Amino acid sequence: MQQDQTYKELFLQPEMLRALLEVYGPKGLAESLDFSTLEDIGTELLGSKGQKRQSDLIFKIRFQEKCFLYLILLLEVQQSQYRGLLVLRMLEYITLIWKKISDKEKDSKTLPPVLPILLHTGHQSFTRPTSIQEILSPYPKFLARFQPSFEFFLVDEFSQQAKARKLFDPASVLFLANHADTIENYQLAIQRMQTLLLDEKLGTIVEQLARWLVKISTKHLPEMQLRPEDIQASQLKESLIMVQNRFEKMRQTEYEKGIIFGVQQGVQQGMQQGVQQGMQQSLQILESLYSNGTLSIKDVREQAQKLMGKGCDSLVEKFLISLK
Repeated sequence: MQQDQTYKELFLQPEMLRALLEVYGPKGLAESLDFSTLEDIGTELLGSKGQKRQSDLIFKIRFQEKCFLYLILLLEVQQSQYRGLLVLRMLEYITLIWKKISDKEKDSKTLPPVLPILLHTGHQSFTRPTSIQEILSPYPKFLARFQPSFEFFLVDEFSQQAKARKLFDPASVLFLANHADTIENYQLAIQRMQTLLLDEKLGTIVEQLARWLVKISTKHLPEMQLRPEDIQASQLKESLIMVQNRFEKMRQTEYEKGIIFGVQQGVQQGMQQGVQQGMQQSLQILESLYSNGTLSIKDVREQAQKLMGKGCDSLVEKFLISLK
């Protein structure tokens, strides 16, 4: 429920919806829309009870400067919620929208176009049917003309992760944050938010993104000890730096624990081979942290000296030379 509300608040903002459609929507759609005319009309058309889930969004937006497009955005976390029949809920929404419009505009001889989009936020690929044809039983060819032809457009966050990691738009940053599973990925999401903050129009979106990231990261990393309320709108830049520093501190702690564990593992085995393996693993960690810029050459030297002990200066120097 918390995710539903967060996503809904995000996509009620034109800049967020524009990013979603430009990067992940049907090709050419975003360029034909006037986002300044965006209206949330879900309650107006389908009511607030019974016909519509709280997380589902229905918009009206001017399309190609001539008419309006009705856009349905379903936010789905659990793909098993409707089993294979989510496509029916989409079709139901469309027919209800057309029915309401027809009742209201009795003199009109045409109905507006509707675009149904499912945004799947789950942590596995979406595999449910996206078209009516997929759920119909086999039928003879002569009945084909009488069967409805309908499908919805799918945006699957999980399968879009590789793309999201390369981009800097608000929708991609949301996808990246929602699926972060390591400290490094959380750090990358925060860095992208700092980039977004260069555009003053995106301040509210960045605030919501940062609060969501803090909320989901503390479930995986309780030692972070931050709350969404710690993200202050009036000091958003500083708040992002605070979160980034907290992640960096945890990463440093992890790396130090890795060194200690590597050495202790070898000692406990009581074998020189175990010590060497622990030493090698620790040096590999140092090399990786130097390569990605986390540690300077000075930091690496200090940690290598602590690791190898006194009398190993020549080995330390050989290791440092190998890094260059």
